[in-house]
Amino acid sequence: MRAQFGRSTAARALLVLCGIIIGAALSPRAAIAQSPQSWLGGWLKTAPSTEQMLRNKDPQKVQLLASLTDRLKKNPNDIDALDQRGQLYLQFSELKDLYWSYWQDLAAKDLERAVQLNAKDFTAWLNYGLLNFEVGDMWWVNDHSNAKRSVWAYTNAIQLKPNYARAYVGRGWSYLEMGDEQHANADFQTALRLDPSLKGVIEQESAAIRNQNAQVPGARAEIKMMGDYWVAPNVHDYYQCQALKGVWAEANNECRFSKMLNAGPP
Repeated sequence: MRAQFGRSTAARALLVLCGIIIGAALSPRAAIAQSPQSWLGGWLKTAPSTEQMLRNKDPQKVQLLASLTDRLKKNPNDIDALDQRGQLYLQFSELKDLYWSYWQDLAAKDLERAVQLNAKDFTAWLNYGLLNFEVGDMWWVNDHSNAKRSVWAYTNAIQLKPNYARAYVGRGWSYLEMGDEQHANADFQTALRLDPSLKGVIEQESAAIRNQNAQVPGARAEIKMMGDYWVAPNVHDYYQCQALKGVWAEANNECRFSKMLNAGPP
């Protein structure tokens, strides 16, 4: 069983993220609610039921998940079961359903545990590289932590199997995500030397990454513009602010308006 190779080129939702970040900038309470740490913490405290998460999933995969989980209950150090369940969680996350980020978290835990138990676990390193690439970077603050972690994981995989072409492809994409064309192209050339059939896959995903990178400066500028706000004078409660179509910042007791959408008070 192997997770899907690469990331969906259509899943580049820059504008959606812009909206989330802008809302957080205008409303401090929203920023707290939407920070990755508190959001993930909320999931862990109010975890959805197994039935919810597995609804509409492939029955064979559900059965396999139950079998692997049973194996790990009997032996938490079963590396093969950790590898397989981590891959399965990764496949579930790629469906991008309501619980996709939760699946990613579960995959990370199994794959990290596997390499802790066996630093020469090629499968775990390979899929951990893919997982971190799939998670993506926080481009709006120029944070490439996930891409760097992906490069590290793929490098470990390559050290174990230097002739595995797809590991070079994955690492190349992660370099490309950081704008490192030199290292990316070197990895792509190695991959093509090992497996020329990967040319189309490399070109398609690389084009999507380069297109995304080209949009980032404009998206960052838009976020900055829309994150700048002015405070409405003489508006001191939520209902007044709502009537004026502003954003109420409860911690500061003020009504805010985006300067990009509304230049200022009349």
